[in-house]
Amino acid sequence: MYHNLMNRFLGLLKKLEPLFVFLGVGAIVLIPFQIRNFSNQEGKNALDLLLVLTERAETPTSLKIFKRIVDGQPILLENKGPYAEEDLDDFLNNYESVGSAYSRKLISLELACDWFGDNINEINKNKEISKYFSENNPKYFEKLKMLATDFNNSNCNQ
Repeated sequence: MYHNLMNRFLGLLKKLEPLFVFLGVGAIVLIPFQIRNFSNQEGKNALDLLLVLTERAETPTSLKIFKRIVDGQPILLENKGPYAEEDLDDFLNNYESVGSAYSRKLISLELACDWFGDNINEINKNKEISKYFSENNPKYFEKLKMLATDFNNSNCNQ
């Protein structure tokens, strides 16, 4: 009986063989489309992330702080500027998020440079912010500082 059941099963498999070949070839043909779709999804995810990071960096307070950086005006209250350290921390944390996304390979150096290079280069050149970095825990804003270094090494926006 076991032998008879096995023969019937093998006979069924033999009849279904063309179907298995068809499905296997179909799966192989679909793989490039699935890879392309995955690649497109990665690109969409990076774009979505860049849009969120840009939105965070363009709050009214952040834009005002950035204008003061570009104009060379004092930022912090202790330097006769209008902002508390918490405001500057919030501003810098926006760019720390960009550095974090880059360090986790969620965005490339080229994308980070294209979207945020000018801003990060201006932040990196600002003496008040450099002093602020040196007076605080070196771990603070380490991803932002690492990204600024990578920008300098790659001549981003130079």
